[in-house]
Amino acid sequence: MADLRDHEWAFTLEQVPVGILIVNSQEKIAFINSRMEMVLSATPKQFQGQHISTLPVVLPEETPPEQQLDLKVGDETRTFSVHVVPLSDEHRLYLWEDLTELLRLKAENRRCREELAMLVTRDPETGLPNRRAILQSLEPLISRSRRYENPLSVLQLVIDPPEQLDQTFGEGAGRKAIIAVAQLLRDQMRWADLIGRSQTDAFVVILPETPAEAARRLGEKIMNRVAAMDIVTAAGKTFRIRCTAGSAGWEKGDNATSLLKRASQQRLDTTT
Repeated sequence: MADLRDHEWAFTLEQVPVGILIVNSQEKIAFINSRMEMVLSATPKQFQGQHISTLPVVLPEETPPEQQLDLKVGDETRTFSVHVVPLSDEHRLYLWEDLTELLRLKAENRRCREELAMLVTRDPETGLPNRRAILQSLEPLISRSRRYENPLSVLQLVIDPPEQLDQTFGEGAGRKAIIAVAQLLRDQMRWADLIGRSQTDAFVVILPETPAEAARRLGEKIMNRVAAMDIVTAAGKTFRIRCTAGSAGWEKGDNATSLLKRASQQRLDTTT
């Protein structure tokens, strides 16, 4: 059997950062590089010329051409990607790539992203609390109402979708509208009220110590003021937006999600 180690490319294959194994048509090992030491937990040279059954690992079939294997290496389990490449009628090549560190980094990256998402509580366009922060703020207030029966209400305002405004009035019109509504709400609310942006086209106002009827009246006033605003585009054109609102007062059995859901369903009439 020809010893492939004598080929001029054998030196190159020794330098590549993956394990390489070449098997001939008699299922004997025609070439094995030193990188395979990690895979085999043994000196590769002792397997040169031996039948593949002598290997301490089971080689995958020719199909599928690639698969992942978890192998015990020393005291740890490492993950390898195994590629099977037909070289000719006489030889096929196996590439063993250690994916352990890559998979670890991917998992760490995913964990960091999830933790960052948990920490982000502000809407980037308006600086208002986002839906996550709204729910976090609302639950303690609901617990207080549940314990002391204090009144608590929420408003939800929905305007034209920003992307629709961009199409109708030009690029940036949606962002102008969102910022204008956010500023109007800041100007109208009391210091104890909480304002947030729950969706791209929706705002939530939490009203502690506010009965449902008072919240309804406030919602009607804000809804009409939003609809009457003149918003100026970057090109100097003025436009107005449509606005709907809903309100709900806390009731026994409510949690933050159910209270917000009722507010979105109990729409207010426009009082012009």
